[in-house]
Amino acid sequence: MWYVKRMSNLPVPVSGKDSPRWRTVRDVAVFHLKLLVGGLAVTLLLSPLSLAAAALDFLSGSREHRSFDAVLRLGKHVENWVNLYGTLSDAEPSKEVLDVHLRRVEDAARDIRATSRRS
Repeated sequence: MWYVKRMSNLPVPVSGKDSPRWRTVRDVAVFHLKLLVGGLAVTLLLSPLSLAAAALDFLSGSREHRSFDAVLRLGKHVENWVNLYGTLSDAEPSKEVLDVHLRRVEDAARDIRATSRRS
């Protein structure tokens, strides 16, 4: 594998294939980003919504928990979108999951890096 030296003297892979070390760093960073996104979704979105939905169901006196069940379905959708335990290489491009968007960002960063190297 060919390397280019940067100002920081750290080798940067030039080939199209990812090195195993870079893939590990990327996968760990993506996992932690997903933990953050999932945590924010639960804390800022699902937790308050679940309390409001439960209160609405309680006050309506209905035996069915329609509002709360809707929040649970939303939570399942968020969980599938975040795909916490999937990696970028596992994501199907046709699925609308966070991995697909992160792969697009990674590809754009690679394109910018390749363009700046040519200049």
